[in-house]
Amino acid sequence: MAQETFLDPPTPDIMKQWQFYFSVLHPASGDTVIDVGCSTGDVERFLLREYPDIGKIVGVEASQSRYDRAVEKWRKDGEPNRIEFKLADGRKLPFSDDCFDKAFCAETLEWIDPPIQALREIYRVLKPKGPAVIIHTDFDTQVFNTQDKKLSRKVVMAFSDAGPNGQIGRELYGLCRKAGFQTVEPIIYTLTNTDWQANLYAYKITQMMTDWLRSKALLSESEIESWLADIESQAREDSFFYSVNRYMCRCLK
Repeated sequence: MAQETFLDPPTPDIMKQWQFYFSVLHPASGDTVIDVGCSTGDVERFLLREYPDIGKIVGVEASQSRYDRAVEKWRKDGEPNRIEFKLADGRKLPFSDDCFDKAFCAETLEWIDPPIQALREIYRVLKPKGPAVIIHTDFDTQVFNTQDKKLSRKVVMAFSDAGPNGQIGRELYGLCRKAGFQTVEPIIYTLTNTDWQANLYAYKITQMMTDWLRSKALLSESEIESWLADIESQAREDSFFYSVNRYMCRCLK
């Protein structure tokens, strides 16, 4: 799963999440920051809004369609000199050694083979003592309050196992250590929703999960419909609850 889009229209819980991520990265005035796996560029635009004194943000994206969408959004915001997007592979970044003050990489490593190669590239392009914040959801940790616990577990595990590595969040610490970072601090951010609303993450991920499971024929239609009805029943009874863990490593070169 790539970085979530959250600005157009706004997704308040994801915006709050990214404010926390930024606080861990701690951007300073004049910093140059690289984002490996920038998707459609919401993070770059939001980072500049939150930290207007930052020097420059470079977003790297391997998907042509996501790169094109990022450039389109960026041009509408009118910040041509503060944000730059590069169409490139995270395993071979088109930058010289020691050229970025700070780096982050979110929800990307699952889709890079091998992921450690991208981490080594992030290490290479960071300046000495520069921090990197590496983030990935562990999709096994999704929790939905439902009556049918067995079915809910089945849905969560089927979705987690359907991608390249739905458990990569718990592997980040070891990967970052092997990539050469001198200090690796593990951090967990737990996103929670208690409302079943279309502008919140739980609603969006539920739609994504059911679309994915249908496309892969991993569950029957009756199982998917029963699970959705269970969630909606909890919401009507004011008992809806969702949480998921975002695993982070704050690394120093």
